[in-house]
Amino acid sequence: MKLESLKQEWGTVRLENIIGRIVIPLLSVAVLVAVLFLTNQQPIITVLPPNMSEPAEIAHNNANEATKKAYGLYVVEMMSNVHPGNVKFMISSLEGALHPSIYHEAKESIMDQVGLIKKEDLAITFEARSVDYWSDTNRVVIQGRRITEGRSKDDALSDMMTYEVEVEIYNYLPQITYINAYKGRPERKR
Repeated sequence: MKLESLKQEWGTVRLENIIGRIVIPLLSVAVLVAVLFLTNQQPIITVLPPNMSEPAEIAHNNANEATKKAYGLYVVEMMSNVHPGNVKFMISSLEGALHPSIYHEAKESIMDQVGLIKKEDLAITFEARSVDYWSDTNRVVIQGRRITEGRSKDDALSDMMTYEVEVEIYNYLPQITYINAYKGRPERKR
């Protein structure tokens, strides 16, 4: 019988057993850590809507610049293109777009504007000329021309307007948390 060969193979088996007793618990801990890390990771959603030239990336509580600019422009254009026929639709659409902290104040302001629009039979249109993002203030700045028309086209008034909008993401939902409109060029305040 080959007793020496059997002793060597038995020693190798015992060494592998000892190594296995150390490595298997380490691998189990590594797998547990990886699973915990992956289950707590919030996914980032990337889409390319038809009206955007850059991909829109939305995380659980943040978005990229392109997303904020597109959403800010969408809300400003909706709020700034008002006539008596679309008032109800605009207000119901803004309910989901505006954060609850500013919704009632913005709705009151819009309703005041709507009262004037209905009384004077006006139509307000806005033509955006530029959209910028100020990362230090987290504001989307939209500049363009606002045209207010009465019953006759001869009564049209035109002026340059700037809208500053803050877009925040709450559980993947973009919402406007701040909006300010004023005549003229953007006023950079830090």
